[in-house]
Amino acid sequence: MNKIVVFLSAVFFFAAFVANAGDFVNPAVPDFLGTVIVEIDHKPTAVGSGFLIAAESGMEFITAYHVIEMDDEDIIASSLKIFTKNMVVSIPRLSARKNPESDLAHIPISGKKGATAAHITTPQVGETLTIFGTGQTEASKFRGIAQSYYGHKPVWELWQYGVPVRVVATNVAGCEIIIDLCKDQLRSIFHSGVQEFRYTKVKSLTQEMPHGFSGGPAVNQNGEVVGIYIGGFTYTNTDILVPVSRGGQ
Repeated sequence: MNKIVVFLSAVFFFAAFVANAGDFVNPAVPDFLGTVIVEIDHKPTAVGSGFLIAAESGMEFITAYHVIEMDDEDIIASSLKIFTKNMVVSIPRLSARKNPESDLAHIPISGKKGATAAHITTPQVGETLTIFGTGQTEASKFRGIAQSYYGHKPVWELWQYGVPVRVVATNVAGCEIIIDLCKDQLRSIFHSGVQEFRYTKVKSLTQEMPHGFSGGPAVNQNGEVVGIYIGGFTYTNTDILVPVSRGGQ
């Protein structure tokens, strides 16, 4: 059986999504972490994770390109809604640009101020802060990227942040979102700082990543972003991260 590449953030849903930044406040996660919602004709169609970096224009939101990828005829009618702990912004899909070297997207955010991620731009082979992943796949999307992977040992020195999404529609504080948790659980996560579900932090990528993690940052113990989660393979413990030198420049 061929290994099937799973893009863990390409989760499609069709519920109405209305929220305020306060609904997503969780003090246990970095201020630079965020969620991006893809909307076509004001209807949510996909969701992924990402993070803010400093840019000449102010800030950029980095995520996986396959999260926001769509047919040309849909681009004009589409927008990207970005949620962080401190803001909610809506941006035309046309403003996003693809990093030509990898499955990454840069989304400019103008006129806003916020916390941005510190990131390492030149990870070195053999360092404990570098990225791990085999990159063994038949998928052409990952060919060429695999050559830039770095061995990371031990893996537990990295934290992988993301926003997990499930398949059950639940309404919380006026926010209709598809996620496999009941209302009371969601309320406690959004408002009391519980970190295990809405924003998940894990010590090892040998367990399966939840849907919605694509584009999320891998962070070292100093709080610096060292990699970006792209996807994984079914039936294996292999997950793919791109060094931030490709996403943070």
